[in-house]
Amino acid sequence: MASHFTYIHELRELIASSTTASAGSAPGSAHLEVKLREVLPNLLRDYVIPSPKASKRELREVIALLKLVAYTALKFPGVFYNGRTADVISVIGRILPFLAEPDFRSSHELIFSAVWNLLSILRTGDREAYRQFFLDAMVAVEDLLYVASMHDESPSGVPPGRCLVKCLWILLKYIRLTWAL
Repeated sequence: MASHFTYIHELRELIASSTTASAGSAPGSAHLEVKLREVLPNLLRDYVIPSPKASKRELREVIALLKLVAYTALKFPGVFYNGRTADVISVIGRILPFLAEPDFRSSHELIFSAVWNLLSILRTGDREAYRQFFLDAMVAVEDLLYVASMHDESPSGVPPGRCLVKCLWILLKYIRLTWAL
């Protein structure tokens, strides 16, 4: 198997040639989709790993891969089998943990862009999985309230030095009651 550097160099050339040709009609774009489908999982597995001790070089590599994922999802949805749930969700699952990394605060826009482009593919490919993703996200936010209030010890209801997490709790409860989810 060729090194990641060789794949990245070849991808760069294929992307450059595909942007000069009309989108989707060039025979090179099919080759690019196949190559991206082959390389992206390996790059994501090897380089997109949240780490509090990441070096500047590793941060740049992750940012470059996030840009590649965002671009690929936008321009070449066939790389993700046009929205096959397992392919899209696995990539989203690799990207979302970077929201919690302090070193990526300035890259949140890029993270959201990549996730948004992937969710757009999921919406067209599997609408039920798209809906379930947001239902699960709502449940996760509801669970934050429970987790944050587990150690409730003070008379005011909020432990000293902590704040009660209530983000979207009422809205989510209203949505559940209104839509009978």
